[in-house]
Amino acid sequence: MSCQTADYTLVLFGASGDLTQRKLLPAIYHLHRAKRLPDGFRLVGYARSELDDDAFRARADASLREYLGDGYDASNPDFVNMLFYVHGGYDDPDGYARLRETLKCGAKNPPVYYMALPPQTAGEVLDSFVRGLLPCEGAQVLMEKPFGVDLKSAEHLNRQLRQCFAESNIHRIDHYHAQDTVRTLLVFRFA
Repeated sequence: MSCQTADYTLVLFGASGDLTQRKLLPAIYHLHRAKRLPDGFRLVGYARSELDDDAFRARADASLREYLGDGYDASNPDFVNMLFYVHGGYDDPDGYARLRETLKCGAKNPPVYYMALPPQTAGEVLDSFVRGLLPCEGAQVLMEKPFGVDLKSAEHLNRQLRQCFAESNIHRIDHYHAQDTVRTLLVFRFA
C-alpha cells in the first residue's frame, strides 16, 4: 500500500469475505454517496487473501456492481479510491506490522476496527492487540455476532477486549442489524 494521508480510518478485518462484499461495502458506499463520510476517510481492508490495493478495489467494484446494480455509479471512482488493502494472517506478526505502518501513515485520529470475522478468528486478532502488535488507545472496535461459540469463549473475548479498549469504545453488533449501527457510529465518530 502506498502512503495515504487520512483523517479517519476504518480497518475492516475479514475484508475479502462474503459479509464484507455483500453487506458492509454496499452500506459504506451508501454513506459515501449520501455524503455522510467525512473528508479524509479511508477504508483499510485486512485479510488472508493475497490481494494488493488494486485487486481489492477491483473486487469491491465487482461486488458493488453485483449487489447494488443501478444504485452504484461505477463511472465515479471516488469511493473505490478510498479503499486500501493489507494482506496478512490473523496470527501473523509481519502482517500486523504492515498494517501498523499503514495506520501510522498520515493518521490524524485513532482508527475504528470492524471485526467481520468468525468468533475463533476474532480471538486471534484481539490477541494481536493484547500483545501490542496493533494500536488500540482511543480506538473503537465493532464486534460481529456471534460473539464467541459458548459462554466461556465469549467471556474470553470480553477479557481480551477490555485489556485494550475502553468499554465505551466496544460495540457488539448483530450483522443482520449492523448497517444502521455502522452508519450511526461512522457519522458520530467521524463527524
